[in-house]
Amino acid sequence: MKLSKGSHASPEHGLCIMEAAAMLAGEQHNYQPQCVAPTIRVFGMNLNDMMTDDERVRLVPFVMKVVGTSGDEMLAESEQRRAFLCADYAVRVFAPISLRAYGFEEGALTMENLPRIVDKQTAASAARYAGGYAAAAAAAARYAATDAAAAGYTSASAVAAGCAATDAAEYAFGYAGAAAAAAGAAARYAATDAAAAHRALVIDKAVELFSRMM
Repeated sequence: MKLSKGSHASPEHGLCIMEAAAMLAGEQHNYQPQCVAPTIRVFGMNLNDMMTDDERVRLVPFVMKVVGTSGDEMLAESEQRRAFLCADYAVRVFAPISLRAYGFEEGALTMENLPRIVDKQTAASAARYAGGYAAAAAAAARYAATDAAAAGYTSASAVAAGCAATDAAEYAFGYAGAAAAAAGAAARYAATDAAAAHRALVIDKAVELFSRMM
């Protein structure tokens, strides 16, 4: 099976990971299959589209795994767990990758060493740190090429603040999108010879997160 970027008019025109899942589940061709949990669907679609064709091969084994995730008897609790997991990766994984790429080692270490985000309290604490570093990175971006770092922190701050302020289960798909945005910001770093290794790390961590969401 070959997966490709974006949505498609029919299977003959191509399949993204969610369209492939719909086909496997016997649903009508679409990119928002009912058989897939909302958080997994949103993050999977974003990950599918941020990958190159060669990278996207890594998603093929997940096509079968995502089918049926919406039928979980504890769906609300599972979606809340995924929401906090996405927030945790946005703050403690993807944002630090962005800043480290531009030399903000101290900030990256601070974020990585924050308590793991597992509930509203830890999300609120992380949001305060991420918000502060987002402002610092945005200020630095006016003088140097740190836009990706600033975007990574801003996304991380937003997703953590959202988890802290609202029902994580109800808005979990939004947090998945924000985590994907943080990953995308990190992946857009391409200013030095280390770009290939940097992108490979982002993709590795994004696939790791996707696997943990199952």
